[in-house]
Amino acid sequence: LLDYEAHALSCAIATAQASGAQVGSSDAAPSLDDGGATGVAAYEFDWTAPLPALEAPFDVVLASDVLYDKAQVPLIANVVCSLLGVNEHPSTGGTRRLLLADRASGTARTPFVEKLKESGAAVVVRPFDSPLVVADDSASDVVLVEATWNL
Repeated sequence: LLDYEAHALSCAIATAQASGAQVGSSDAAPSLDDGGATGVAAYEFDWTAPLPALEAPFDVVLASDVLYDKAQVPLIANVVCSLLGVNEHPSTGGTRRLLLADRASGTARTPFVEKLKESGAAVVVRPFDSPLVVADDSASDVVLVEATWNL
């Protein structure tokens, strides 16, 4: 888990623990041998800073509410590509994916999608349709950005 705000990370870790995930120390990179897909660690992170020591590349990156500043778009796209190993390991084979939830009215999404396409991704943007939202139609305010790289 990466976030600029410590409080957001605390909430995310609490959610992970409540879901039964193993929560590791942010002092060391999470190991696939110590929790694998169910293990998580949290790091305070600024898009302009170097990535913490993680066992990248990852097969999937999940993101939400990160496209609110057009000036950050190139930085965010670079971090996503680094986490997925798109630029560093282009011949490793396999598929890498980004699933990103964004506000439907978001203005930074278009340049972000263009950056992803420049890196070789196939990108689909579609309305987020969730059976979990029943009380209101707030899901209609969200779109899902799906990017796929075939390495």
